[in-house]
Amino acid sequence: MAEIKFQVYNKSSEAKKAPATRRSKGHRFTNKCAALVKEQRARIYILRRCATMLLCWVQFTCQLLLLYVSMGNVGIL
Repeated sequence: MAEIKFQVYNKSSEAKKAPATRRSKGHRFTNKCAALVKEQRARIYILRRCATMLLCWVQFTCQLLLLYVSMGNVGIL
């Protein structure tokens, strides 16, 4: 016949540690995901600022070029 074994847990030590371990693993995963999201948002923000500056620079140089052409100072460039 098969033997049935029962495992006895100490309520004061082991019962409290098991759920806390599972919770801390969940928090680590959540914190890691939150950190990755924050980093990606920062990168997107920097890229957006660079793209805006580049577009403004191109627009400014086009306006400056049109100003020079309208004044007849094309030889300066």
